[in-house]
Order: sequence, then structure tokens, then C-alpha cells
Amino acid sequence: MKIKTILLVSALFSAPSIADVSSPENLTFERPQGESVMVNGQAFVKQAPQPFSLKRLFGIEAAPTLYAGELLSDASGLVSYEASGLILARTDEETAKRLAKQHGLTIVSNVGGIFVFDAPASEELLALNAALQTAGLNTQLEIFSEKMKPE
Repeated sequence: MKIKTILLVSALFSAPSIADVSSPENLTFERPQGESVMVNGQAFVKQAPQPFSLKRLFGIEAAPTLYAGELLSDASGLVSYEASGLILARTDEETAKRLAKQHGLTIVSNVGGIFVFDAPASEELLALNAALQTAGLNTQLEIFSEKMKPE
């Protein structure tokens, strides 16, 4: 019984040094590596290896790109997302057809004036979304996580 008590007390006293929980910075997650991308006003990290670039080092690199199928993660790196290539826009039917033809989009559906466009896989989504917003549309790029993936 005496040995069990000694082992228990020594384990309790040595636990903080073994776990090294004395400093809070040891309990944080590392930030995900990759390129920062803004989608619908939210910051995501594009999960792609980035080679060394002097332009990036000096902050003169071109804007980030995003294509359908590319993987993103939130700022914590805990939730993964996939760019779907779908764009939602509120507009009338005539404008939707004109812009779809102009930008090479396919109209997937229309419910109550909200159109779902499907962009080709080769189309850069951030630039396309900006072009549609310049044309006066209120748009949103669709990204899916494992929890919010359509069946």
C-alpha cells in the first residue's frame, strides 16, 4: 500500500513536467501552410505547396487563384473545404443567360431569381466571381466541406 501511495504522489507531481503544459503556447495548433485566399469575405488557406518566390517575399506577387476541385482549409486548419466551381447569383433570366454565354458558364438551376452557374474546370473562380460582381450581380462562390457536401 505504501508503494502505491508513493507512486501515485510521484506521478501527480511529475505530470506537469511530463506534459509540459506550463506554457499556453504549447497547446496551440500550428497554422496551416499555403496561400491565403479570400472567398465570400472569409479567409481560407489554399492547401498547395508553394515554391520559394522572391516576388512573394517582397509582396509584389499576383493575386491568388482558385480553380474547381482545389482544397482549402479554414484559418485553424481543422476543417477542409473543396471549391465546387458553382456560383450563386441573384438576377433576372435574361441577364443570367447573357452572362452565362459571355463567360462560358452553364446554368444549373433557377429558383426564385437565384441562379446556380457551373464554371468550367479550367476557369479561375475568383476572377470570374469578380467579373460577375462588376457586371452588377450579387454572387457567392460555393465551397463544400465534408459536413456540408450535397448528396
